[in-house]
Amino acid sequence: MTYDKFLTALVVILILAAAYNTLMTAWKNHREMKLQRESPVNQLKERVDRHDELLAKDKDRIDRLEIDVGDLRKATRILLRQGMAINAHMISGNDISKLKESTSEIEKYLLDRE
Repeated sequence: MTYDKFLTALVVILILAAAYNTLMTAWKNHREMKLQRESPVNQLKERVDRHDELLAKDKDRIDRLEIDVGDLRKATRILLRQGMAINAHMISGNDISKLKESTSEIEKYLLDRE
């Protein structure tokens, strides 16, 4: 075997070793990235982020419901005042001032609501 053939064989071996090393490093990096993506910590983080989104949506929904409940409380109080005015009218027989006040309060409430 001559020196040129030996040198050529050595270069081919070095090229094959470098190619093997490059492929194995790429495969190792790919595997590590896949394990990192599928790790339990990342899965839990994604799950917690999803729960945070759902909690924010629920908070918005509950806040809107509280506004509606407050509006219903106001309407209920107005209707109770109307009922009390009707009772007072039935008891006294002629007192329509409370009926007029409660009727105007109901009208104001209904107009403001729209």
